[in-house]
Amino acid sequence: MSQTPIQFETGGLGHLMVVNVYEVWVCVAEHACSDPIHEYFCWVVDETKANPHENAPNQYVAWGNNKDLELVTRQQDAAPGSHYSKTQTKLSSKTAPGASEKAHPKTKAKKPDAQKTSAVNSFDSWGVREVCKLVRSIGSSFEAAAAAMEENGIDGPFFLEMLANNDEDLTTSIPDGGLGFTRLQLKRVADQIERHN
Repeated sequence: MSQTPIQFETGGLGHLMVVNVYEVWVCVAEHACSDPIHEYFCWVVDETKANPHENAPNQYVAWGNNKDLELVTRQQDAAPGSHYSKTQTKLSSKTAPGASEKAHPKTKAKKPDAQKTSAVNSFDSWGVREVCKLVRSIGSSFEAAAAAMEENGIDGPFFLEMLANNDEDLTTSIPDGGLGFTRLQLKRVADQIERHN
């Protein structure tokens, strides 16, 4: 009797890393905890419990469904039967490891003691999808800029930094590698950000 190999993806936590505590994540395909079942479910590894030896399952802290975290992405040009691509290189900052309260349907996810985060809804914690959704919600004339932001992986913290520095890429045309905003559009975006903070 042959067993089907487990499909999984793993990666580093990047700017969400808590050194020597939470450094990596792992997502398992078609896990019983995933919603829907054909998706990935993801955990972070608690290094304090993993050292000096493996301590499964206690070292894994439920993080949430990939559909919310967007760590593993579908291939756009995948052949029929293909499932998922490799992981994104940019880690979304909208959720801190272990902070999801609905992460696991059977057990409540533990919130890491070592990680203190600001309000989850604060713009500086938004991921690419949330930022682009906000920009699109302002009006149809913002669609091109939102698409450019999405293509370039502009999340909340990075966008706030661009605004604070009056980055020239904000108003550089899209064909020239910028985001293509007008100054008036940037004022409207800044107003929307202020309303969400």
